[in-house]
Amino acid sequence: MGRAIHFPLTPKGAQPEILVGESHFSSIPAIFAVHSTGQYDGDHSTIFQTDKASLDRLSNAARDASGEINDTVQVIAKLGANAKFRELDEWTTTSLMWTFNRLAELREALDQAATEFEYALQRGHYLRVNPGSYESEAESEGGHHD
Repeated sequence: MGRAIHFPLTPKGAQPEILVGESHFSSIPAIFAVHSTGQYDGDHSTIFQTDKASLDRLSNAARDASGEINDTVQVIAKLGANAKFRELDEWTTTSLMWTFNRLAELREALDQAATEFEYALQRGHYLRVNPGSYESEAESEGGHHD
């Protein structure tokens, strides 16, 4: 099955998962849930509402999903290169171009989330939790700046 991530903002303690053995796209809801609920602390940094181990998993999941998008675009491009575009109607051609655009936007958002997660990991901007109970003890004090 999946690997739960710590995310105390979910109702009734139901934790989102990084799904193992599924398409990398399956983890996108968890990635964006944590990314969009990060709290800006006014010091040019965001503290994400999860613990260190979960943030690391989310960063890897975001990079994996971004890579899967690249693979998908390559396959679609090869199919398009071998297609006879003269035989495609305008709607189909336009849809294909918009698909590339949407996938590029999604990949960009995933790459941004992964980069921000990695930065937060380096700076210690995540929740400190008791791993046995998953109760949040305190938010980040900011970590160290090498």
